Amino acid sequence: MKKWRKATSKPKKIEFSETDRIGKYEHIAVDFFDKIIGIDFYDCFVSDESSLYDFDSEFLFDLENDEILKKIKSEYGIVPKSEACILVDIFEQIEGEADG
Repeated sequence: MKKWRKATSKPKKIEFSETDRIGKYEHIAVDFFDKIIGIDFYDCFVSDESSLYDFDSEFLFDLENDEILKKIKSEYGIVPKSEACILVDIFEQIEGEADG
């Protein structure tokens, strides 16, 4: 019979990234998540460091990167400037395009 040992390490603290910038673009994020990612923005945690590639929804699963970028261009008139596709940077671009 296997004996259980008491854990000797301290519990690890989870630290979440900041959300200050993403909060500024909530109105854009809600629409973007619905149209591009295919999930409800409020059903997940999104930080200022979150990338489009962090989300593996069924909606995105069948699309190649080029197709996703074409869809963003079609819906919002922008092509993400960063290859990392940081969401908050995309939302800033969308807002800038809207303010034109």
